[in-house]
Amino acid sequence: MDKIKYMHATPLAGKRYLTFEQFNLITDIRNQWQQLTTWIMLLIKCAVEQSESLETVAEKTYSKIPLDFYYTFQVFYGKTQAEFFLRLLSNHILIVWKLAETVKNNEQELVDKTTIDLYNNSDELALFLAEVNPFWAQTVWKQALDYYNAMIIEQIIAIVQKDYKKMVKIYDSMIDHAIILGDIMSRGIIASGVVFEDREPTE
Repeated sequence: MDKIKYMHATPLAGKRYLTFEQFNLITDIRNQWQQLTTWIMLLIKCAVEQSESLETVAEKTYSKIPLDFYYTFQVFYGKTQAEFFLRLLSNHILIVWKLAETVKNNEQELVDKTTIDLYNNSDELALFLAEVNPFWAQTVWKQALDYYNAMIIEQIIAIVQKDYKKMVKIYDSMIDHAIILGDIMSRGIIASGVVFEDREPTE
């Protein structure tokens, strides 16, 4: 975790100033990760409590939130890569949803299997990102996503146990970590030297 914080705090090599477009990119991607984190927490809570709002929250979390990532990704890496990223991110949400339900139902065998699925999906995402952009190190993404997954699991347990003080504390930590995830992503895009002016989505 210290390594992630260090990289997050280190200025971009050779960058004394950020352009307006680069600053907006950092802000937008931070917001996307924070939105994802917030809606995942709501999805977990609704799934565990079998809330009447589960269907609405699930639709927002699964069908709408990932599209913001998709459109950003498409601008820089094209439709095919964006669709692959969307698939992995959507799988992540579905796996978290399933994990919340299996923990709630105390189905330990399924909990173990789904937990493995969660980490395997993140490993695939880390590998994919490293292949797309040489400034996205697979080891950094794996470490950052593994930490994120660990907090998600803690969040599920806290909600199942109705430990709402812990739930809020974990959520705050996840929001902070979402900024780190966003910065790893945006800094990699900026470091790759892409041109932002008048940039349109690529095919």
